[in-house]
Amino acid sequence: MIKKLNPWLLVLIAVVLPFNAVLMNYLLKAGMFEPLSIATNYLIQPTLVANAISIVAFAAIIFLFGKLDLEAVLVSKEKVIPAILFVSILWVLSQLISIGLSFFLKGDLALTEDFSVTIGKFTGQFFGNAAFEELIYRGVFFVQLYLILKVKVKNRTAIFSAVLLSQLFFALIHIPSRLMIHQVDNLVAELLKLFVVGIILTIVFIRTENLLFLIGSHALINAPVNITKPVFPVELIVLLVTILAALFWNRLVVKKDPSFKTEPVGF
Repeated sequence: MIKKLNPWLLVLIAVVLPFNAVLMNYLLKAGMFEPLSIATNYLIQPTLVANAISIVAFAAIIFLFGKLDLEAVLVSKEKVIPAILFVSILWVLSQLISIGLSFFLKGDLALTEDFSVTIGKFTGQFFGNAAFEELIYRGVFFVQLYLILKVKVKNRTAIFSAVLLSQLFFALIHIPSRLMIHQVDNLVAELLKLFVVGIILTIVFIRTENLLFLIGSHALINAPVNITKPVFPVELIVLLVTILAALFWNRLVVKKDPSFKTEPVGF
């Protein structure tokens, strides 16, 4: 059962997030976490360290002060195995499609040169960036906005509004990182892309109600763990297969008590 977070704590998180984004991006740009990455041959990525710090800080607000449990962000024991299974299938299918496209378009395959770095990028995403963003923007902001709105408007409107508001915030919070890497010329296009991808991931979250699967999918989108050098954007393949998995999720995974009553809404 999903529970409400104190609205003032939700406001606090929203206020602190931009400062956290600026601080962590500054530390990353300054190379603060590089020595640890070099010492581990980049198995421990800087993004893992930065986001792990953020996860601990915001988890204290959400779970300690906010008194929420993991089920409030749709994480539970029975959801672990489906998440592992679907993320594994997602990776296998995306790699098979990528390898097939590489062979069809180029006629040969080139193996990834440094697999330890590839694994490091994925773990950095799964336990770092993807975990943090899915927890905050899907597990907390979308869910809590939905709980606030559903007592004021129809369920369909509550879901629709919560998706748009939470993912608009998700896109805008990326402005500091994009400015720090001098992505100014295409900033609007980048934010629009993040907004659209955020909406897609949130709809997948509504369909699956499994935050762990979203974390795995998000991690593979950002760091696909390629066996071979791709000739086609693997992140796009992962996103498309993620959507496909969400479409068939209800036929393969039984939900005891749907949290969002998605069937009448049309998702």
